[in-house]
Amino acid sequence: MSSRELKNFIPKMHQNVLDNPRISTAAGDPMTEVKATVDQVTSIVKDPSYKSAPAEHRATLRQLIASHFDFADMARSALGSHWKDLSDEQKNEFTQLFTQLMEASYMGKIESYTNQQVNFLQEISDSPGYSQVNTTITQEGKEPITVNYRLKQEDGSWKVYDVIIDGISLVANYRNQFSRVINTRGYDALIQDIRAKVGQIGGGSSSQ
Repeated sequence: MSSRELKNFIPKMHQNVLDNPRISTAAGDPMTEVKATVDQVTSIVKDPSYKSAPAEHRATLRQLIASHFDFADMARSALGSHWKDLSDEQKNEFTQLFTQLMEASYMGKIESYTNQQVNFLQEISDSPGYSQVNTTITQEGKEPITVNYRLKQEDGSWKVYDVIIDGISLVANYRNQFSRVINTRGYDALIQDIRAKVGQIGGGSSSQ
């Protein structure tokens, strides 16, 4: 998994995570929550029954990630100054599509998991209610990849609102791409592009 591939990191909210006993929702410090999430994702993907029941396991993964990522906040940030130009209906539409994009991208990447080692390095407090957890992913024969999670505290739990991969912000990266499309081709063209990308990635992951 390359740093470019990791920029397509993450997923979507559907069902109440409390309905699934495999998903832990216990609040803790940022490091503990990130480590627990990564460990649970790894456990699900490495389950021998994953390939025989992919739909069931993907549903579990969606619930797990949705409980730890703030995709609504990420969607707003990814649109930047263009967010204020949208109607309420368009904002809802974009948030749903952006979440689907994250979900499809994440599913496609984690299903290609090949026993990379995740190293949890340190937790840095940015300001009250905000923190960053730094990790690296090591792969045999390849340079380590840095993956740093930026989190904020909400209702007693920590939610990821950005991921920094090899020094590049996931949200800022999408913001640059989306802004370029809107400025040159318009918002409707961006929506069409995202729908096509979701279909492309989702179709590819479902065949694995």
